[in-house]
Amino acid sequence: MLVVACAHFNRIGMSVAGTERIIPDYGIAPEKMGLVYSAFLVCYTVAMLPGGWFIDRFGPRVALLMLGFGSAVFVALTGAVGFAFHETAALWLGLIVVRSLLGVVYAPLHPGSARMVADELPPASRAQANGWVTFSACLGIAATQLVLGALIDRFDWPAALLI
Repeated sequence: MLVVACAHFNRIGMSVAGTERIIPDYGIAPEKMGLVYSAFLVCYTVAMLPGGWFIDRFGPRVALLMLGFGSAVFVALTGAVGFAFHETAALWLGLIVVRSLLGVVYAPLHPGSARMVADELPPASRAQANGWVTFSACLGIAATQLVLGALIDRFDWPAALLI
């Protein structure tokens, strides 16, 4: 549940940073920023089959562990892009690359979580457990604006994503 909540928090975080700071501060058109958001989703979708293969081969624990480490790296790199690039075009391209790679890393999230529930719990408990996993995704999404917004207000968006 924690991995899913954090993953959805980080997934939505880019749109919070984009709306709050990146679009107004860098003058990036909302349509171009939409490509940053879509880059994550396209790569996430394309990597679903390899992600499922990875889960079947190495198990859901390894897949979710790799997702956690990959998430930490690529969310921090998202913030690093903000520190490294001050020119709009370079920032935009850097965000597309980093968020695309984050999408690949996140591909095993829900299949791995469902497999973990199936492997660890008896059949009578699986539906409720999957409901809790889905609840945690929604909780992560709901917390993003409040928590990340406060961090952005205090430290600006690159530092907030590093945190």
